[in-house]
Formats: sequence, C-alpha cells, structure tokens
Amino acid sequence: YLSDTNQKKRKDFAERHLRDDELWRRTIFTDEKRFCLDGPDGFKPNLIVVENTLDSEVYVDMLKKKFFGIAKKHYGRTEFRFQQDNAPCHASKFTKAALSKLHISVLEWPAKSPDLNIIENVQSDLSRNIYESGVPYTDKDALTA
Repeated sequence: YLSDTNQKKRKDFAERHLRDDELWRRTIFTDEKRFCLDGPDGFKPNLIVVENTLDSEVYVDMLKKKFFGIAKKHYGRTEFRFQQDNAPCHASKFTKAALSKLHISVLEWPAKSPDLNIIENVQSDLSRNIYESGVPYTDKDALTA
C-alpha cells in the first residue's frame, strides 16, 4: 500500500526525470540481495559480498573501500549519480555527511519505491540463474564462483 503522499512523490519523481537520458546513463543503481547457502530463500566482477549487518559505518566503509573504486574505474573522471534506496544505513545523517564530504552526487529516491529500481530485475535474473539447478551452495566461495 502506498499513501497518497508517497504516490504523489513517485509521480513527481517520474515526471521530473522522464526525459533525462543523460541522468540515467550516468546513474549507478544499487540494492542489497541476500543469498542463502542452503538453496533458494549479471556482472560478477562488480559483485560486492557483505558478510555483516550493514549499519551506517560499515556501509560507508564498504563504499569507500570497494564500491567507489569500481565506479571510478567504470566512469573515470566523468561524474556519476549514485542511486540508493532509503534503507536506514543509506538515509542516516552519518552516510549523508560522508557522501557529501566525498562529493558523491546522490539521486533522491522516493520512499517505498523498490520497483522503480532497475537493479531489481537484474537481481531476479541472478537469483533464477543461481538457483535453477536446485543444487544448494555449501559456502560463499561456491556461490560467488
């Protein structure tokens, strides 16, 4: 269920960005996905495995140590726009301050709108490919191989 306010925010977001092709070419979409090693519950080189619960400090540290290196390698000196949902570790004051200090341009994302994120389709395909054999994975190395 979406409240009237969130429906309006989604519509405003879509209308504001509908024809901004340049924005979408320079946007890096992100999201989390959990994979179970005991069976069902892309671009492999850019997969970042997080083994702990993400709080703001762990999230920012992961972005600094892993993600932004990948982004700079892909985009070079060209500016990119960073998309993230409104998970608590993404929307915290700590994370916002860290991204601002790093001069990272963040695309404001409407609340309760995971279906607007194209990465959801990629994750669906990835899950289907991982689990289609029905063979459970016994460890992280087997899953990420």
